[in-house]
Amino acid sequence: MRLFYYGTWLTGLLSLVSILAVYGSNRSILRDLKRIPVVKNKWLQNYLQEYQEHLKNSTVIHNPAVYMTRRMRGRKIGRIPVRKMKVFSWMTFVLSFLCMGAGVWKIQRTGMEMIRIVPSRREVPALAFLAVTGIGLGIVNLLFRVLLSTGYQEEMIETNILDYMENRNREVLKTNVKQNVREFSARQQAARKMSRRAKNRAKVKEQKIQEPSVSWQKEERAGNNGNQEQQVKAVEARIRETAATDDRYRHFLDEEEEKIVKDVIQEFLK
Repeated sequence: MRLFYYGTWLTGLLSLVSILAVYGSNRSILRDLKRIPVVKNKWLQNYLQEYQEHLKNSTVIHNPAVYMTRRMRGRKIGRIPVRKMKVFSWMTFVLSFLCMGAGVWKIQRTGMEMIRIVPSRREVPALAFLAVTGIGLGIVNLLFRVLLSTGYQEEMIETNILDYMENRNREVLKTNVKQNVREFSARQQAARKMSRRAKNRAKVKEQKIQEPSVSWQKEERAGNNGNQEQQVKAVEARIRETAATDDRYRHFLDEEEEKIVKDVIQEFLK
């Protein structure tokens, strides 16, 4: 009989302690979410580090809700996963009622009416005491579960982390857009500088190409001018020879007429 009595107490207390441990873990995460990036919870630290690595590597998370759910399943209290802790809490809660029922069944079968409590050594009705103990522990356990509301805490954790991820994605997107704009403007400026340099280089090349032709034209013009002078002098010498050898043509050309003939010959040669 005492085995079922103490079993009821033990399983009820284990159920209560496990649910309090889950509540404490959720509360620490919610507290740290308000002071990101300075966090103390190890699970949240690892999660934020992993998410920052995804942002650095530009890894796209297509379904953040599923990603968040999988990471929540990996939470641990010490070395025990939170999911197993919750399952253990429900199992001990059910076991406390089973111990109570087994004790009631044994009392009815053996006909035991009184049970002695060890600390006070008082005898109390066995059936009533065991029933009150089991039902009382069950009610207290259920009240703690309702008041602590670990399920609501986990929903708040997921919501806050998803909001954080969304805000971080927006910040990263804004910084990327600004960086792309800066890079684009820098590329445009570099292209303008390159185009200016290319134009200057093209002008220099054209000048280098045109310099020989210009010098050749100047030389050609100088040569033509020299040839024209030589031809004018040659014509003038022939005219003088003709006038000197033949007396009939001496009176045709005086000094003014010679100048006129020279001008005519130069225009003709041009």
